[in-house]
Amino acid sequence: MLNQNQLQTIQNLSRNQRDCEDNIKAYLTYGHNFQYNIAVTLANTYVIQGKPSLNGTAMLGVVRQHHDCGYVRVIEWTDEYCTMGTRRRSEMDFDIPEHTFTFTKKDAADRGLLSQRAWKTMCKFMLKMRCTSLLCRSVYPDVIGQAYSPDELAENMIKDESERDAIVFASTEGTRPPKELPAPQPTQQPTQQPTQQPAPNPYPRQFESTKTTAAEILMNLDNTDDDVISALAQETKVYLFDVQLNDEAKEHVKQACTKIKQKAFQCTVDEARKTANSTLGLDPVTYDKVREYIVFGDPTSWKLHDEIKSMR
Repeated sequence: MLNQNQLQTIQNLSRNQRDCEDNIKAYLTYGHNFQYNIAVTLANTYVIQGKPSLNGTAMLGVVRQHHDCGYVRVIEWTDEYCTMGTRRRSEMDFDIPEHTFTFTKKDAADRGLLSQRAWKTMCKFMLKMRCTSLLCRSVYPDVIGQAYSPDELAENMIKDESERDAIVFASTEGTRPPKELPAPQPTQQPTQQPTQQPAPNPYPRQFESTKTTAAEILMNLDNTDDDVISALAQETKVYLFDVQLNDEAKEHVKQACTKIKQKAFQCTVDEARKTANSTLGLDPVTYDKVREYIVFGDPTSWKLHDEIKSMR
């Protein structure tokens, strides 16, 4: 059972009552893996339709820190497959062979994964993530139980593509997947609509220059052409109220996308832009606050977002 201090801390870290209930379930399930540190536990876990899950990178970290883990190694990792191996310390005394596991692109195709955006844009990384979780569950069930990563659960339990993408990208980055996901968009629009201000780009934002999200841009930035980087630099600068985070285009894009991939940051900027484009507009004090937040603010904080929203 939780004591009052633990419960209060979880409530403080939750957005609403449902989020709080999910966070309690995640903490009770996986808190022991993180020395019962509430903030760390919640940062590495997520509950999908009532089932707690553990981020793949956190899963591997928990296993490697266990006293009976001799090693975990990547044997071979290509664009087509990933093979990993491990041995427990207690097995080495008995000369038990290395446990090896392979997850292939064909395995992903057989499960219908290759059509998903995460697998299209970072297939090699996803192969390693699936191989990692398979290894950890198979050899260390006493350490992590039968934990699944959020992207594995989302594959089977989330039908909406945008919601599933948001979970997959956040969990593969090792960050907490978003709680308040965008509602599915209608596939057809009425033939006649009244003129209205366009809605903000839903989280995670997709940039026109590349048709990819901030997380995807960061993963491929070193292999991106200079022309594309220049276009992204201009697009992100306009999006961020004409704030230029660095004189070098690539560094500006890197800093901007590192902030924008955080849901609180994108939603805060979207809320500020929505207010600026409304009849109310942003007053000079709030405008300066927004620009200061973009440069110096905590990208995981919702404080300014809630403050701006309360104005309307």
